[in-house]
Amino acid sequence: MREYAPAVPDKVAINTVNHLLEPFDIPRGVKLQANGKFDYTQYRGYMQMSNPTYYFQPYQSSDISAVHLTEALMNKSTVTDFPVPREQQVTALN
Repeated sequence: MREYAPAVPDKVAINTVNHLLEPFDIPRGVKLQANGKFDYTQYRGYMQMSNPTYYFQPYQSSDISAVHLTEALMNKSTVTDFPVPREQQVTALN
């Protein structure tokens, strides 16, 4: 499929991949496990390989976050935590 797709800017590609993955989301409360807990899609994640960046979208928000995987970050000997906004943002238009 990639050989037929035109090259597009990164933001367009991210938006396209995000929409491609939407049908596979499991909404909270739809799938009940035997132990009484619910399965649900906790996040969507995908990589941009040409410019190493990890994109993800937590269940609680439709905003997409990105972590650029720089050489310095990849070579660290300790874990780096990034705060992730988990509250849905709504833009009021009036």
